[in-house]
Amino acid sequence: MTPETKPEKKPEAPQGVTPKEGPAVSSAAGAERGKLGDKTAKDVAPDASKEKKNEGEEEMPDNKWSQAYHDLEAQLKANPGMQGPLSTFALAMLRLAAKYSNYVDLMPGRFETTITTSEEYKDKSLDGKQLDAVLKGDKAKAEVDTLKDLKEKAEKEKTAGHKLGRERASTKFVTNVLWGFDDIEDTTTLAASLIHTTKSDVALYEVSTLDKIKSGSPKKGTLIVFVPDLSKGEKVVAYATGVADEFKYFDIEDATKPVHTFKLSDADCPVKKMIGLMTVLVPNIDNFKAAPDEKAEGEAKPADAPEAAKLTPVESVKKSFEDIEAKNRGMSDLIALYEKNPIPLDVTKIKTEASNNVKFIEETMAGLKIQVDSLNIDELKKAEVAAEQKSRAPAATDADKSAYVDAKNKREEAEMIKEYWAKFGPLLTAAKKNKTDADALK
Repeated sequence: MTPETKPEKKPEAPQGVTPKEGPAVSSAAGAERGKLGDKTAKDVAPDASKEKKNEGEEEMPDNKWSQAYHDLEAQLKANPGMQGPLSTFALAMLRLAAKYSNYVDLMPGRFETTITTSEEYKDKSLDGKQLDAVLKGDKAKAEVDTLKDLKEKAEKEKTAGHKLGRERASTKFVTNVLWGFDDIEDTTTLAASLIHTTKSDVALYEVSTLDKIKSGSPKKGTLIVFVPDLSKGEKVVAYATGVADEFKYFDIEDATKPVHTFKLSDADCPVKKMIGLMTVLVPNIDNFKAAPDEKAEGEAKPADAPEAAKLTPVESVKKSFEDIEAKNRGMSDLIALYEKNPIPLDVTKIKTEASNNVKFIEETMAGLKIQVDSLNIDELKKAEVAAEQKSRAPAATDADKSAYVDAKNKREEAEMIKEYWAKFGPLLTAAKKNKTDADALK
């Protein structure tokens, strides 16, 4: 029987992926590995000087929100009729969400809660081909080949106006060098898919702790999801090479040596910080294989087909707004945690992010106010009523009916803008309070 797997859902927006490191290299080949690391770093690392950015505009991290931003931006360029105050607002909200969403998972336990019980990730799992690759373990790709592939992907993304960032590159790196596939886009999806792929209730991977895996030599393929640079908040995934307590991960932002190797016993081990360690996952593959097959109706399901419909501007606004609220809550929680127990984290970074959050919301509100002031709901309602009457006339044409739908949509979009505008006051107030509390930290 084929083991039961839950279908993996593709990310909402069709943008990049962040690959990371590659397979273990023997100590005898250490020197050669050093040469390879330098060489491949130059090949793979992006040239920041060549990336296009609007004047005064900060670069967005590579995550699902920046992907959704670029996707919506492309839709608007291809369909000028979609352009309007709501779409402009949606872009602004997606940019804000992209910039700050990475910090939400920094709260202890939040990431594990997300991958284990959240509605978005509790049903994710490997598809049939991915599971087969993990079980057989014979499709691993050489590190040098993986780096070559990532270089090519980074170039394609750059040509399309996107950026292959840390998290996607890291995820693709690990899944390639361990199992030979790279169609998972982020660490959250990877972690959730591994622990929710089960057979007779036996999970392919299990959530563990750093203390448990430090007690011996971690199994090859043990994964650690963590944040190497708290100033950026971008997650990466490292894998156990099977050599003592050695782990490797890939950092596409490191132009000198993108493939990083560390040991859990190292004094400067990057995963010893309380803030920044997301989760530890250990392979349970032998037990998974030994578990009894499911009944026919429980056989593995094919992976979900890619979502056909992309998010509408209204849906994008709603999702991004909710993420911004979560950012405010996450920042508040982080400040409270620091007050109770100062951690090895540069407090100036907390202050800077809290200040940047306020500034960005204020700038967004300033731009949005111009749009809100230009809206006339009463006039839009009158136009909708007139269009509706014309569409219901005996001689109404398809064009008349379409005009009514357009008028109705414009009225609804305008009302949605004003509705979200009313919510921004409390959102800004909360952000300012976070800034005040952060400024008081010592």
